[in-house]
Amino acid sequence: MRQLKTGLGLVLFALILAPALRAQMMEQVVPGEVRVFQIKLHSKGAAAGFNPFLVIVKPEDKVRFVVTSVDKDCDFEVKGLNVHQKVKKGVPTTIDFKVPGEGKFDYSCGSMVRHELHHEVKGTLVVRKATEAAPPANGGA
Repeated sequence: MRQLKTGLGLVLFALILAPALRAQMMEQVVPGEVRVFQIKLHSKGAAAGFNPFLVIVKPEDKVRFVVTSVDKDCDFEVKGLNVHQKVKKGVPTTIDFKVPGEGKFDYSCGSMVRHELHHEVKGTLVVRKATEAAPPANGGA
């Protein structure tokens, strides 16, 4: 049964998440333009966590997180980037910042948000250079 769940998880990743992550990395950003990410937090139940739980940007990108906590107030932070903001339940909160060079940074609502399995609910911001060339604008035709 465990192998079946693992296999289904890999298929789900390949079909749904991998193309979305590739699209994030391949997105053409005009220098000086702000990259906007809508982030929702559920602190309870089966949907507990951040959506999206993984955000990929390039070094020196200007980033805007619009964070909405669905079921409770929280103190949102991006660890290591000096980003801290109070988020009220149900109120979209805009947080602007510029990312540094490459690295990996966790975002969370501090230690107050925990899932039933007693682990911290967090997301990850990955800052890295694009590794692939963008596809041709005309789709290769």
